[in-house]
Amino acid sequence: MLSRRLVVLAPLLALIAPAQAQVPSSAERAALASQFGFTVEDARRLGRGLIISKDAVPSLRNELAATAAVRLPAPLAIIAGLIRDGVTVSADPSVSAYRRIDEPAGRSSGAPPNDPMWAGMRFADSESEVRQLLEVEPGDSLNLSADEITTLGNAGRLRVGDSLNATVARAVASYQAILINRFRAYRDHGLAGLANYDRGDTVSSPAAQLREIDHSSSVPARLASIVRDLDRFPDASGVHADNYFYWKKTKVEGRSLFILSHVLVEEQPDAVLFAMREYYVGHTYNTLQQAGIVLPNGESSDLFIFNSTLTDRITGVFSSIARAIGQQRSRDALEAYLASLRGVSARFDARPLAQYP
Repeated sequence: MLSRRLVVLAPLLALIAPAQAQVPSSAERAALASQFGFTVEDARRLGRGLIISKDAVPSLRNELAATAAVRLPAPLAIIAGLIRDGVTVSADPSVSAYRRIDEPAGRSSGAPPNDPMWAGMRFADSESEVRQLLEVEPGDSLNLSADEITTLGNAGRLRVGDSLNATVARAVASYQAILINRFRAYRDHGLAGLANYDRGDTVSSPAAQLREIDHSSSVPARLASIVRDLDRFPDASGVHADNYFYWKKTKVEGRSLFILSHVLVEEQPDAVLFAMREYYVGHTYNTLQQAGIVLPNGESSDLFIFNSTLTDRITGVFSSIARAIGQQRSRDALEAYLASLRGVSARFDARPLAQYP
């Protein structure tokens, strides 16, 4: 799903990358790796083309934290272009659709289905997930606020004279409007625009949780600036990163869902920093936040990531068991994601992907 623009520019970017990137010394590279909890042996495994990952210290009881690294078979400028083109969103192995949202702050585009930007961000009437919309209630089956549950419940209520098809179409359109409103509230207000999730017996605040991990001491020092910029959004004072917004449709635990993402990218002389925040997730987990750095390594690039997944499903009576299972699944998903990233970047390299185990 890469844009034609990037494919056309790729050869030119590859030519100019070596002249632009200041290659870090071995000592600097080792010091950075240690910030992510990696040892000398881990670095050797990375050099052999292996994906490496480790558990990280969580700052919240509902956080699953991990670090990971991979060598990407493309130069730094290519990787920077891929990140700007949405690869941190589209590399999800389960993604079925995604689109960049180009709607300026404070403005609203045409309502669907008139605006093609939003046209794909809706469930088909025949999808099994529609049943969740029709049976919406407080809890963890869907991530919605009390007001959103009321709105969606009213839309999905069978009315006198209505057909089931009409009711389904109304519920699907209502949820699509909720997603659009979620994007606009975050775009204009950042974390302050995130509505809580109504769990029935309690309320979960994705904004408060994201704010907490933004200030966590577990964040590697080299990533602190990009995470700080993410935390301050939309306040642009002192921020040198560029902002991009996306929606995507994917699957988690066999269920379809939509995810709204915010990506920041900052190119430095010796590296590319980025942060990717899934500030709205349809179900299963609350939010996901990822910060990373890409270093030049000859015609390849080394990517280091700090990943946090926030989920209320590991805080119950059997929390220790749920955490252990969730942590392993989170790391497995992170490694699969990095393998997908490597596969995308390999399209711009002459070496066969089989050389990267």
